[in-house]
Amino acid sequence: MQNCKTIIGLGKALTFDEYGKIMLAPESKATAYTGAFFCAKGNLDKLIFSGGKTQGEKYPSEAELMREHIYKNISKSIADFITLETESKTTWSNARNTKKILEDNISQKIGLLTIGYHLPRATKIFKREGFSNLIPFASEDYSSESYLAEISEYLKSFKGVSERTKEIMIRAFTFFFPSGKLLENIANSTRGD
Repeated sequence: MQNCKTIIGLGKALTFDEYGKIMLAPESKATAYTGAFFCAKGNLDKLIFSGGKTQGEKYPSEAELMREHIYKNISKSIADFITLETESKTTWSNARNTKKILEDNISQKIGLLTIGYHLPRATKIFKREGFSNLIPFASEDYSSESYLAEISEYLKSFKGVSERTKEIMIRAFTFFFPSGKLLENIANSTRGD
């Protein structure tokens, strides 16, 4: 973990099961699991789950569901390590809002945890926001066999391929509009209520 005392875990998406119940997408489950794994190793002081109510106000935030996933499936014993950032609907707002939580500590080594295909863009955005000693971690690199199997299957599915394709398109768009303001406005107008 390269001496990180804080890790920021980014929610990637919420989805619905076949009965219409809201749930974490496999990417976010892998990030939650990996965050718990790092906590269990005993090296962390703080695990921040960042992700807002991207499906609307009547649903929980990505961060809340990531914490709930850990409590139900892994362990409640790491509760003291978890801080939630529940307002973000974009990677840009993830960076700004976690910066507020960490205040003057953003120059310390901080881990950034998300699914691998999202990591290059997320790292670039967080560095633009002043996270100078950011250490990126791909969630799937530390996942258990069961999470890894679920992620692998998902990434081959139509939904997984479309999410990776969307990420490639967003990266290309960000190249031409590096401030991210236009994409953030689009995302904010299409996510949530």
